[in-house]
Amino acid sequence: MPEFSAKLSYNLLESEEIQQTFLIYACMGQDELISDLVRYCIILGLLQGIDVVQEARDRVHKLVARLKELSLLSKSFSSRCFTMQSLIRDAALLIASQKMPVFALTKEKLEKWQDKDKLGSYSTISLQHCDVTDIINEFHEGIDSFTVRIFHIDNKDPHLRIPEGIFTGMKELRVLTLTDIHLSPLPSSIKCLTKLRMLCLE
Repeated sequence: MPEFSAKLSYNLLESEEIQQTFLIYACMGQDELISDLVRYCIILGLLQGIDVVQEARDRVHKLVARLKELSLLSKSFSSRCFTMQSLIRDAALLIASQKMPVFALTKEKLEKWQDKDKLGSYSTISLQHCDVTDIINEFHEGIDSFTVRIFHIDNKDPHLRIPEGIFTGMKELRVLTLTDIHLSPLPSSIKCLTKLRMLCLE
């Protein structure tokens, strides 16, 4: 029922702008800063007719307020943050997979990459608290180029190491978020990310 309610609320959203903002947030982590959502929206060109950063902030704050009114977003521990309930996020990710080329998983252990031949065609790849330690080295193998613009790994395994060549072919990447991942030094293939506009290493 919560998933049905989320889908119904999504269909009632007034514009493509707020719909995409809702789906993009679902691919972010929990308790995210509104300022980070502003950056996502600017970088991905979701805010039509906005050229000034302050105007972008104002627009995103209005979008967030509207999503809260519809109970699609919730208050967080800080006024600078907001969150999305797990069931709503699951519904949003399902919608995103239908509306956009998105590969998004939460709290799963992967023994192999699903539809490996399609990995190169996703615009967003989001792995939140997934166990990919055993297969991360296979991620970029056999794929010459990616269309991914958002790549987000929120790690749960302290032993996870990012392979040197993982970013090879990600020439369209705009947003890279790696959380709780050992990065010393950064993979050499990060030099391939010539269009990167937002880098978040936590």
